[in-house]
Amino acid sequence: MKRYSAKNRILSLSIILMLFSGVPLFAQENQDEMIGRIVQAKGAVRAVSAQGDSRQLLRRSKIFAQDTIVTGPAGFVQIRMADSAIIALKENSEFIFNEYSFDGEDGATDRALMELVRGGFRTIDGLISGEEEYRVDT
Repeated sequence: MKRYSAKNRILSLSIILMLFSGVPLFAQENQDEMIGRIVQAKGAVRAVSAQGDSRQLLRRSKIFAQDTIVTGPAGFVQIRMADSAIIALKENSEFIFNEYSFDGEDGATDRALMELVRGGFRTIDGLISGEEEYRVDT
């Protein structure tokens, strides 16, 4: 019977833990299509999924439809959407991506319905435009 050193056992356990801890992340990304990515995040910034799961947002973090973005007292976040729109949230804000679909420049089903629950934001619209297709409720 071959004996493993303590160093090899720790390395093996670390690899197994990394593999199992990544399973839920891959499952979420396969179920939900990414609608945007964080360009810049400062302070306390998190996303809460429709299922209630909370995750910290950092630069390059992915945003999914029905995510609620929450910034803390010194928080700030800038998001680049799939249609090239930019959304910036200031501190103490709560912003919901209620519905978002983007199929390309001529997509007939392109739609962005969002809601500012509290706080402040700035946006530069992207390829989704029009009163019925691009809306932010406040």
